[in-house]
Amino acid sequence: MSADSLSVIIVDDSPAIRRRLVAMIAEQVGVQVVAEAGDALEGLELTELIVLTNYPYIAYRRRCISLGADHFFDKSTQFDRVLQVLREMCPRVNRTA
Repeated sequence: MSADSLSVIIVDDSPAIRRRLVAMIAEQVGVQVVAEAGDALEGLELTELIVLTNYPYIAYRRRCISLGADHFFDKSTQFDRVLQVLREMCPRVNRTA
């Protein structure tokens, strides 16, 4: 991993979703998945925390943001927003995927 790479930790309770995100991110230049976690408690020490959930309720959003989440997305309608955030964090992320 180069100094210009963005390190990502995937946190999701679903192994299938984690695999899908890992595969999607692996195709991006400048981004490397360095770890995975099965729940939010394991991921709380992240610098940039992206919540991707099947429960996009406003109360959950507020709670996640109050606990330190930087982004909160609905899995069913905003899955691709993850790449948008990564691109904003690291301009070297592949923009052709």
